[in-house]
Formats: sequence, structure tokens, C-alpha cells
Amino acid sequence: MVAAFQPLLAESESELEQNAGGFFHTIKTSKLNRSVKEALEEVFMSWLGQRLPNRTKQEIEKMLVGELPELL
Repeated sequence: MVAAFQPLLAESESELEQNAGGFFHTIKTSKLNRSVKEALEEVFMSWLGQRLPNRTKQEIEKMLVGELPELL
């Protein structure tokens, strides 16, 4: 669950950009209940978008290296 909070805890945007894919992968592959994982994925993506408001969907997708959930 700590991985979901990383967009809030990262000290810099560059640190967040470098580690976002690993954090998202940690959430996605955790042993948590599926509904809990999906909720944490949504929270992570929301906070990531708020922390990096000037990044496009494509830029975020590159950060997550194919781990991107469908964005609305």
C-alpha cells in the first residue's frame, strides 16, 4: 500500500518520473484483493496526474513502461 502514496511522498518530479513504473507494478502485482488493488491503482494514477499536471498521457505511459491502466 505504501507504493500508492509515492506520488505524494517523492521529493522531486524527476524522482517520481524515474520510479513511477516500479511503484505501479508493485501495486498491480501485490497479493491484495483485486478490488483493493484496482482502488489503489486509481488512487496512484490520480495522485500521479496531480503531481505531474503538465505531462501528457503518452509521457505518463512511458514512465509506467506499459503498466498504464485505461485512462478516461
